[in-house]
Amino acid sequence: MNNEQVYRSFIEQAFENHNKSIVAAISHVYKFQGEMPGDFMKANRELSNREKNEIIRDILYPF
Repeated sequence: MNNEQVYRSFIEQAFENHNKSIVAAISHVYKFQGEMPGDFMKANRELSNREKNEIIRDILYPF
């Protein structure tokens, strides 16, 4: 998987686990940032803010 796929997969899973609350999902991800899997941390480091925002926007778009 490439960085975008890794990031998208992890954020989508967090979104679902937090009852489709993107605020709770993102807060959880960054609160436990040091405990995240290495592939997610790599993707998080290497993607630009714009790329991350686009991924999050795409996850939220159906809502």
